[in-house]
Amino acid sequence: MPTDIDVSTGKCPVEGCCYVQAKGRSPDFKRHLATHTAALVPDKWICCGLPIQDARERGVHVSRDTVPREYEGIPMVGGCGQRFSRQDALKRHLDQGKGCIGKVDAPYLRGNQEKSAEKKSR
Repeated sequence: MPTDIDVSTGKCPVEGCCYVQAKGRSPDFKRHLATHTAALVPDKWICCGLPIQDARERGVHVSRDTVPREYEGIPMVGGCGQRFSRQDALKRHLDQGKGCIGKVDAPYLRGNQEKSAEKKSR
């Protein structure tokens, strides 16, 4: 993907993509571009569940037989491992109530770590 992207045109520069941002909103266009680069940073928004202690505090039964998944070195339960290109997509997934638990604003999610680092660098 080119690095010198002109968002004012609204045309996606990715070869084979026909997306055109009709309303000229650069946040929407940037969000679209992120869908193309999600494979480069697959763990930015992931349904990783909650740390075991947080899950217990939320009333989730964690038995001895529960096998936690590790995310960022933290044992987690309640997530399915599905990856998302955007935070709002992860939120929709968690809000569906199909068994996954998690927090989209959790500090251990890489997407939130990046947001925090951006705020600090301003």
